[in-house]
Amino acid sequence: MERDNLLKGYRYQRLAMSLVMALLLLGLVACKKDKTNDGDDVSGVQVAPAIIGTNTPQPPQVVTVVVTRTPIPQITPSLTPTLDFPAYKVAGTWSLYVRFDINDEGLVKQLGYSANATLNVTDYGVVTGNGMLMPTPSDPVCEIHPLGGEGFSFDIQGILRPDGERILMDIELIPTSYSATENYEVRCPEDAPDFRTVSQPNLIWPILSQTQRTKFTFDLTQPSYTVTFTEDIAARTDNVIKGMLAGELITLQ
Repeated sequence: MERDNLLKGYRYQRLAMSLVMALLLLGLVACKKDKTNDGDDVSGVQVAPAIIGTNTPQPPQVVTVVVTRTPIPQITPSLTPTLDFPAYKVAGTWSLYVRFDINDEGLVKQLGYSANATLNVTDYGVVTGNGMLMPTPSDPVCEIHPLGGEGFSFDIQGILRPDGERILMDIELIPTSYSATENYEVRCPEDAPDFRTVSQPNLIWPILSQTQRTKFTFDLTQPSYTVTFTEDIAARTDNVIKGMLAGELITLQ
């Protein structure tokens, strides 16, 4: 009887131990499961250590796109004046023949200057041009030649204006160099057999200026128009320069 009680107690002791072991095993499994689901559990994962001072994140690159706008052509308004007469009828290229003679001035019998100039007449009433006065001296007694072959250049400026049925052109001769020098080689009977050189400020531009003979008017409704004049130089220059001035100007289209 006593033996049976011992065996029975032993069985109860083993059963109790088994139950304790089972409970411990269940607790261990549950604990492991919780760790597995925990976000802080990094078992089995290799984490690279943080490096301070390197691989600093760079800001994203900013891409700039430059767009050039094609300029729109600007239309410049015409500045051509409106005329109340048909200037287009006489527009084009005209020729101007010029001849000035200074007679009995003192150096020689006749000191002449001639030029063939070109005029540009526009259909809006503006006239421009240029020419070169070449000296052509002559004397019945003395032999005289220009030196250097240089002339006296001038510009021409002018306008058109109506005069009834006519279209007139007013122009002015403007010297390029008012005080240019003229040089001559002269041989008179008293100089023979040698030539002498005469160098002096030109006479033509001061004389034309003093006699107010640098401005002229022409009728362009005619294919050819001539202007002639004579002036007493001494009377217009208070006897500073002697002689007579004669001029002839002809326009041709």
